Amino acid sequence: LTYDVACQYHVKLHKCFIDNFIDLADIIDIILCLVPKMHLDGHIEKCKYEFSLNYVKGMGRSHGEGIEASWAETKQSGGSTRQMNHGHRHDKRNDFHNYWNWVKAENMSKCEDLILVLKSADQSQISRQLSQRPFDQSMKNTKGSG
Repeated sequence: LTYDVACQYHVKLHKCFIDNFIDLADIIDIILCLVPKMHLDGHIEKCKYEFSLNYVKGMGRSHGEGIEASWAETKQSGGSTRQMNHGHRHDKRNDFHNYWNWVKAENMSKCEDLILVLKSADQSQISRQLSQRPFDQSMKNTKGSG
């Protein structure tokens, strides 16, 4: 779960679920709360390590900012939903988000961005392995001299 202030929300999250959603409280123990990468710079040093996606196994190059991408589009609905009652406004916002997700899924099917990211990751891995070799070799040479 990524959120701008997840470092603050996680503190009382379990208690909140015990008080309000007792059946789901156990699930909270397995949810990892993290701060998206672009928001992490504004946090204290401790947060930068404890809540960073960079230190979570399996995250790869995830930035955790995916949800933010839709806000600019969603905000445009403000004028047309302002005068609606709660139910209509909720339905309209769902329509906007469903459309956003549909467009995102359509674009994912093209796979062009994913292919570029994977190629970049391959090149990065090769580059890092090559730069690591001298260090590995020096460690092998000093192994028996200790």
